[in-house]
Amino acid sequence: MVFYRDDFEMENLCYNIDQADNIAVRLTHQVHKTNWLILAIYRSPKLVLNSFLEDVNFWLTNATKKTDNVIMIGDINICLKKKSTCVRYVNMLNNHTLVPLIQEYTREEVLAGNVTKSCIDHINVRMKREYNYSSSVITDKVADHYFVALRVSKIGAQIPSTKIGPVYKEISDNKLIQQKIEAIDWASLKDECMENPQQLYEEITNKFNNIYETSKKTIQVRDNKYHTPWVNQRVKNEIELKRRLLRTWQNNKNNLFNLERYKKQRNLVTNLIKKQKRIYTYKVFKEASGNMKQTWSLINNMMDRKKKDPIEDVLKKNFQTNDLLTLSNQFNKKFIDQIVNIKLNNQGPEMSVNMNDFVPQSSYSTMYLRKARMADINFYGYP
Repeated sequence: MVFYRDDFEMENLCYNIDQADNIAVRLTHQVHKTNWLILAIYRSPKLVLNSFLEDVNFWLTNATKKTDNVIMIGDINICLKKKSTCVRYVNMLNNHTLVPLIQEYTREEVLAGNVTKSCIDHINVRMKREYNYSSSVITDKVADHYFVALRVSKIGAQIPSTKIGPVYKEISDNKLIQQKIEAIDWASLKDECMENPQQLYEEITNKFNNIYETSKKTIQVRDNKYHTPWVNQRVKNEIELKRRLLRTWQNNKNNLFNLERYKKQRNLVTNLIKKQKRIYTYKVFKEASGNMKQTWSLINNMMDRKKKDPIEDVLKKNFQTNDLLTLSNQFNKKFIDQIVNIKLNNQGPEMSVNMNDFVPQSSYSTMYLRKARMADINFYGYP
């Protein structure tokens, strides 16, 4: 079953795959005249795989063009996590430049006491460069499979922003959680429920759930988006192509042709970004020629120099006052009080000290009776 909006026209392509149930349709936008070829498939694991691959390959070869937008989606029952069974399938996709987007597990079940996982629900796409696409696995299921989803948007399309002011998010306060855990008397809880392990388990679970629910804090999310005005639409298109080629090669790393295509595109993107950055820098500095204020503003922006806050704002933020006289008096008083406290807390035993004991005393046998004369010096052996 296919649901589509009113601004599209649908054409049933009437192509049937023998070894699978499928729907093949063409959606055409009534205004933009954009075509989308969609092949939705369900293949039972009991059916012949080789015949199925031949039918799909025939449809891709004869019913589609290299420039068509193609979406192949469904429960294929070929696990992409098992390289031994999906090699031929992946090679067929690569031959038709289809990119398999789903790489996570899409089915998890418990069989005979063991958890079995598989990646058998696929989304394979081939699109023109002017489109962005992303896929996801929604870990919620009505039956035994998770949902898979695909989002397609045109590059450069304006998406209305819903961001108004700063963005906040709620996170766990680990310090508060640790304090609450330590405050609980776990020994008494164990003694109370010693005879009933099920009740003990439920009590512990409830306490931990309550701790985590009541130990949250709200923080502001910083906008760390890097400003790159030299990245124009052409650069974005080349970057997107590089990502696609990378994904294509990662799906089959033995394909040296895809590896060379990716390396060539990667080098092209690197050189293109450097070139566009040089052109942009030359242009903005040429426009600011003769204006030193604007020139220094450009230099500071490129070197990521932050504008410092005024000293009054810094004082107000850290000391709750911007009055220098009051702040100086408070600092002096605090400093004196700290010195007095140190002196009081570090007094040693009281001692009676007489400084006269350390002053040289007069003696008839020393030269302290009077100033030394030359005769006295000669007496001690000096010529």
